Amino acid sequence: MADCGESQKQGQAFAIIRYEGASEEQPSASSNYLDSKRGGMLLNPWNEKATETKLPVTKLNALIEDFDGMDGTPDKKFYVTFDFNKLDNFHFNHPELYPLQSINKNKHLYSPQMNGISNHLPSSPPLTQFDDVSEEMYCNVDTVKNKNCSREFCQCVHRLVVDLNDVVEIILIDEGVTFNANHPTHLHGHTFRVVGMGKEMYCNVDTVKNKNCSREFCQCVHRLVVDLNDVVEIILIDEGVTFNANHPTHLHGHTFRVVGMGKLNVSTSLEEVMRLDREGLIERKLSKAVAKDTVTVPDGGYTVIRFHANNPGMWFFHCHIEFHVEIGMGLLIQVGSKDDMPKRPKGFPTCGIILG
Repeated sequence: MADCGESQKQGQAFAIIRYEGASEEQPSASSNYLDSKRGGMLLNPWNEKATETKLPVTKLNALIEDFDGMDGTPDKKFYVTFDFNKLDNFHFNHPELYPLQSINKNKHLYSPQMNGISNHLPSSPPLTQFDDVSEEMYCNVDTVKNKNCSREFCQCVHRLVVDLNDVVEIILIDEGVTFNANHPTHLHGHTFRVVGMGKEMYCNVDTVKNKNCSREFCQCVHRLVVDLNDVVEIILIDEGVTFNANHPTHLHGHTFRVVGMGKLNVSTSLEEVMRLDREGLIERKLSKAVAKDTVTVPDGGYTVIRFHANNPGMWFFHCHIEFHVEIGMGLLIQVGSKDDMPKRPKGFPTCGIILG
């Protein structure tokens, strides 16, 4: 709700979850917004550190079996940062005619991005029209190394590529610099295991390194590429600088395991999380980690996911808050090469840029 005004911030939704054999009796507890922070055990706390009574999903045990390679070294490992970045996003702010700096702070439109890149969906579906999306449209953090996406707006079809049957780990990092926000993140096509969590034109972060995306708007077809059958790890980081927000993050095409999650502080950075990881301070649960396709990233913290890249395709990985994904908080994970992709059915319709 970080994008909403004060009068809208008490919006809520709730559900009753009943397991097989549970009572059909309606709960008697209040569902009023003001009564929502009650005592007792809290599962999956919002932007809070884990305690004995506040349990992240990494404390749960999955009933399904671990996939092959789950407890080993992943074939592919990615760090993915989340935050709202103060840039002249040319969709809304012309850097000369209407720069962000010229607008009152309470009217600023920050760009929600992954690895400083705004995802721009291609005009044709890459799964069925692989050759109609040129490599120049794709990017990820590795292909934008010559750009400074912290200073200029970076946009592309944001893609990660993994091989079919890879074991993939993704460390999701909400840097938490701008807001105390949160990004529930969804993966299409796969279920992932959450193995860690804590508060503590194709392009990607490597291809925009010559740009300062913290000061300029970076946009491309944001893509990560992994080989088919890779084990992939992605570390998602919500830097948490702008808002105390949250980004529920969803992966299409795969289920992932959530192997790590943690809130580090009010805000964090990619550098801090990478240092903690090098020092062995990012804990991973590599057995019975819960399997999901959507996971939250604590603001000012990180989430680590792993998945087996055994489903070839172009899979969208994005924040599940519709406004955030619409203006660029997402990327593509390319699993396998073109030859691994399913063939387009005869007569299947095609898309493209319509001129005129």
